[in-house]
Amino acid sequence: MTENESERDEQARFAEQTSDDDILRVIRESEFPAVTARWVADTVEMERPSVYRRLEPMHENRRDFFRIKGTTV
Repeated sequence: MTENESERDEQARFAEQTSDDDILRVIRESEFPAVTARWVADTVEMERPSVYRRLEPMHENRRDFFRIKGTTV
């Protein structure tokens, strides 16, 4: 499996091995002013839909999302 979620937890769901902080870190450290979910997925070795599902609530909750590249909202 290529996804960084290879082991299952007690409820048979894949256990996350890449944290939200890991995802935010690779975005912050990117040399690009903006990145796509595909780029993040390739960088953290996860599937794009999984990364998108993780980014969506971060964006909705504004969890450091708009301060990632030094922009404030």
